[in-house]
Amino acid sequence: MKSAKQVLVMGSIALRIGCSIVGFSLSQDILLANGRIPLGNSAGTGEQQKGKELVKTGEQGNGGTTRLPGNSVEPQRVTPVEPKITTLGRPDDRTSYNASPEWGSAWCNLGSPSNFSPGDHLRLTVGGRAKRVIVRLLPVGMPMDTPAEIVDKDGFDVPANRVIDVPIRSEYRKISQISVHGGLNPWGLYPLGNDNGPATLVLVQLVRYP
Repeated sequence: MKSAKQVLVMGSIALRIGCSIVGFSLSQDILLANGRIPLGNSAGTGEQQKGKELVKTGEQGNGGTTRLPGNSVEPQRVTPVEPKITTLGRPDDRTSYNASPEWGSAWCNLGSPSNFSPGDHLRLTVGGRAKRVIVRLLPVGMPMDTPAEIVDKDGFDVPANRVIDVPIRSEYRKISQISVHGGLNPWGLYPLGNDNGPATLVLVQLVRYP
């Protein structure tokens, strides 16, 4: 039978061991709560090292996604589509290109009736002293003094290089003539400014994308 002194000593030893175990468990819990893995945990250290390598070697791709090495994506190459540019009428033929200084207008007679659709562009090289012009697409059978098929009732400014881009936004069928109208107020319907001069037409080109 153990003496009271032996019991007391054994109890003290057990208490110390218990406190050590509790202290170690608390340290583990605190480290885990702070997102840290104890150095003595080999499995945890491996996972932590993998995480560091992932952050270090990962590449930030488009859209905020992570792209790992070996999974690089080649950028797609887009081949630009070239438009087809066609000269309308014959610039060296005065039956194709002509002008009326009296009315401040000029025109290009097409060799055959043509159709124009949304997406087409007319590239007009304008001469004369006009700063702003009205553009008309005259259908077959319509008289030349008719303000029919006006492309834009607000007109087009003539830039310094004298080349106007006219986007086609509606269907135009069986057009026989393209004309520009400068001066003060074509047909008395489109005031272009008191200092606006007459227009001539140097070149007409159709820009059409396939």
